[in-house]
Amino acid sequence: LLQLERLDDALVVLNEAVLQATRTGSEATLAGALASQGEVLLRLQRIAESRAAACSGVERVESLRGASPFGAELRGSFTRVAAPVYRSCMDALVAAGDTQGALDLYQRERRQVLSALIADRDLRFTDLPADLSRQRSAALVELEALAADLEAEADQRAREDLLQQRDRIRARLRAIDETATTTLPRLAAWGAHQTTAPRRARADELVIAYSVRDRDTLRFVLHPDKLPQVDRLPLPAAELDAQLQAWRQAISRADDRLEPEIARRLYLLLMADVPAVRDAKSLIVVPDGPLHGMSFAA
Repeated sequence: LLQLERLDDALVVLNEAVLQATRTGSEATLAGALASQGEVLLRLQRIAESRAAACSGVERVESLRGASPFGAELRGSFTRVAAPVYRSCMDALVAAGDTQGALDLYQRERRQVLSALIADRDLRFTDLPADLSRQRSAALVELEALAADLEAEADQRAREDLLQQRDRIRARLRAIDETATTTLPRLAAWGAHQTTAPRRARADELVIAYSVRDRDTLRFVLHPDKLPQVDRLPLPAAELDAQLQAWRQAISRADDRLEPEIARRLYLLLMADVPAVRDAKSLIVVPDGPLHGMSFAA
């Protein structure tokens, strides 16, 4: 429907998806539906409604995540499931002119994604104490079974009982994850990652941070002496990835004509229009997506 530009029809479908996810108690599905709803509302220029829907999705994700880097049911799927929800809310905040809110959310998303990846890695490659591992596996199996029961149950009273059971299992799983956090060395300092990130660069520094998505790229610029700014660059992820691949191929072929030409084009696309770049004594670049493959330091 979106590809056909049938936005009103898409919104009807998403409204039904939100109702169904609410009825079945599927928080992760609800978060995704709210994010998609926010995207469609934004394309319809209903910015306030878009912000309310998309940012409600973030609230759902964070209620699932709780105080643990594992994210309870999200676990290692955080990047796949939750990151698009954050980005939908971020787009709505930018459209609403709330640059500071968008920057705060961007920094929150980056911390959450990094911590989720570390947590998932440590769960895969570090042995949890046997009792914690058994408790965690059992709780996840119970959650999956309850999700199926909720999907099939039509009686409202029985559904309420199932939802209460689910909440108790979620609380137990979060407690297990918080105990596991103290067991795994890399996660012991999890609390330190919950602090508010800086809103300005330090003296003589300039920070440029990117958020690459399917349709475009957001660029945040942090200055030492003024408020942050955000720009939407017409650089979809696929196009940016293609240009970076061409640049790397030119380097591997030692093509002295093509390599600087592509590098110059990338510079013009990514940061040439930021005047402070030329005056900053220290430039900090925070890449995203395909930009991780670009050697900014070089």
